[in-house]
Amino acid sequence: MIDNKKELKISVKAVFRAKNKVMFHKSKDGVRDLPGGHIEFGETIIEALKRELMEEINFDLNNDPKLLHVWTYICKNKNIHRVYIVYLIDIGNNPKKFVHQEVNDMEFVWLKKEKVKEQCFLPEMENLLLKAFDI
Repeated sequence: MIDNKKELKISVKAVFRAKNKVMFHKSKDGVRDLPGGHIEFGETIIEALKRELMEEINFDLNNDPKLLHVWTYICKNKNIHRVYIVYLIDIGNNPKKFVHQEVNDMEFVWLKKEKVKEQCFLPEMENLLLKAFDI
C-alpha cells in the first residue's frame, strides 16, 4: 500500500551572530542545524521562536530579532513540504557571552565567514549563514 499522506510543517529558526562569527549546532550523531523548531497551532512566529529557543538551548529571547531568510523545501516524492523562517539574533561582540555548555546533546560551533564554505552545508544553509554576515 502506498502512503499518499502529505505533510506541511512551518519552522522558525535562529542564526546567532557575535561580531564576526555565526553559530550552528551539531548533535552527537553529526546532524547540523540551527536552533528552533516547528510552529504550534495558534502561536505567532515570534512566540514559537521564543519557546523553541528556551526549550532547545535555554536562551531567553527578549527583543524582536531581524528576519534573515525564508525558504521552502519540498522532498522529491512531494509528500513533505517544509517552510523555514530564519531570524538573525545579534548577541554583541563576543560569542563567549553565549552559553557554551552542551544542551540536549548539542555542540555549539562558531564560524568566521571564511570558514562557512569549508563546512559543505546544503546550499540554503550556507547561503543564509553567509547572509548573516552582511545584514
